[in-house]
Amino acid sequence: MPVDIGKAAFTTTLNLLSNTFFSMDLASHASADSQVFKELVGSSMEMAAKPNLSDFFPLFKLMDLQGIFKRSTEIMNKMMGVFEEIIDGRLKDPMNGKDDDLFVAGTDATSSTLEWAMTEILRNPKIMEKAQFELDKVLGKMDLCKNQTSQNYLTFKQ
Repeated sequence: MPVDIGKAAFTTTLNLLSNTFFSMDLASHASADSQVFKELVGSSMEMAAKPNLSDFFPLFKLMDLQGIFKRSTEIMNKMMGVFEEIIDGRLKDPMNGKDDDLFVAGTDATSSTLEWAMTEILRNPKIMEKAQFELDKVLGKMDLCKNQTSQNYLTFKQ
């Protein structure tokens, strides 16, 4: 069965960040929720990177000729809707007030980097073989989560 590394990386990263900010998972690997959120984050990043005539000609700012402001507002409102639901449900816990821009940036950057690294490893069998050999040599059958000190002995990652 093929594995969508990008989706798995994004869902994992999304849950890491959502656990940090909200103490809960926002998505699961089996649900379509993470894909919807990934599309929102991707659209948000795309709108931020798109050249806007209004940036060069402030006179056109109110006209929104390219519809970038309108589309960006729609995307951010959808994202804010998700965050508002979480905040409304957790108002009793004051430890959950975090910045959503950091959330978006962290989710996109981390999952993209992980996806890129996994793709490069898959494309280069010698590197994959070397990494697998080192992991087997250092970790053996150990559970990495239980033995954090073993990470100091992994030289390939340096």
